[in-house]
Amino acid sequence: MASSDADFLYRFENDASLWADSSQRGPFSHADIEAYIARAAEAEHNGELRLIICRDGAPIGTLDLFNYSPASPSAEVGIALTAEARGCGHGLQALAQAAEIAKNILGAHHLFAHVSLRHNPAARRLFERAGYEHVATLPEWHLRGQNWEDIAVFQKIL
Repeated sequence: MASSDADFLYRFENDASLWADSSQRGPFSHADIEAYIARAAEAEHNGELRLIICRDGAPIGTLDLFNYSPASPSAEVGIALTAEARGCGHGLQALAQAAEIAKNILGAHHLFAHVSLRHNPAARRLFERAGYEHVATLPEWHLRGQNWEDIAVFQKIL
């Protein structure tokens, strides 16, 4: 991620339609985004590696490897694409590249993702197509608006 990604991240992170499936609860300022990029140098130091997904040189989404710890080499995966980039295979390609990075650079043994069973069937299909297995369900794990929802845990052994 480079400082040139700040404008895209500002617009993308402030798209409130993406917040329900994440832990984000409000907007970020441009200064917040620039500070985040400046300190996002290494996953080992901050537990997160954020990648910008591009098509033809233009950013179309983000892929995060987060909650990473070298002591227990695994990472949680989060992926989000712009509305126009969904359903075109870009997510599947990004997950494959992220698995290679996690294994070969971070030394991760497995990746995992939390997916809403009720509200995000597209993510469920994406992770299944990428070789992730549904290994657990966490009852009432995520607060969406005023309601608690069950979350599926998907895992991929690398």
